[in-house]
Amino acid sequence: MNPQRENGHREIANDVFRELVKAQFTGAEYKVCLCIINHSWGYGKTSDVLSTHLISKETSLSLRMVKLTLKSLKERRVICLQPSKRVKRGSPLNEYLFNKHWDTWKARPVKRASPVQQITARQVNSTSPTKESMKRKYSPRPSPGKELLEWFKAEYMNRLGRSYHIDHFPKQQGLCSGLLSKFGTDRVKKMMTAFLCDRNPWLVEQGHTLWQFSKNLNKYARIIALQIDGEVQEYDPRF
Repeated sequence: MNPQRENGHREIANDVFRELVKAQFTGAEYKVCLCIINHSWGYGKTSDVLSTHLISKETSLSLRMVKLTLKSLKERRVICLQPSKRVKRGSPLNEYLFNKHWDTWKARPVKRASPVQQITARQVNSTSPTKESMKRKYSPRPSPGKELLEWFKAEYMNRLGRSYHIDHFPKQQGLCSGLLSKFGTDRVKKMMTAFLCDRNPWLVEQGHTLWQFSKNLNKYARIIALQIDGEVQEYDPRF
């Protein structure tokens, strides 16, 4: 292919061409406009009689899309049309004219959502997950055993004035989980507090570790039982 100017060309005023470039047209609207310009200005005419089937064939748009696009362009005053004297299949064909007075074109109307769409949009927005809710949903929650272990560390620092060294973290966390399931949060914390307050020389020498606490559970269970309801709850090592 080697198209030449002398084989035919379309002249469009610079102002109109610039406005066509800037116009917020859809792809279908551009195709229909150029088709009308081609059949009118391209042959030295201001308008031409066209059938929707011809426009559909030249633009590769469906017949339905052509009709919708022509209606949209007419409403925005980009094109003008009127029935002609030519008739096809019993109906008069329309004569189309491209409106070169671009300053009279209308902007595309803003579509307003129907009440049903507005309600649906609000419902979607209200139920859509936010960044914070997604973070809360997928952030791993600390296990009760881990929380109790962290509490013991803080209480150890508060009572003894030094940091508690955790060796075998999974085992100590598992130990805390078992204590919680057996005694409950309040009771096991009171037992641990009694343990950390115990100044037995042997215990001070061995260290206030969770392992030592687990070996003397019955002792601290009895102490706390007297403070709670007078009933001693024995520790079952099998948990």
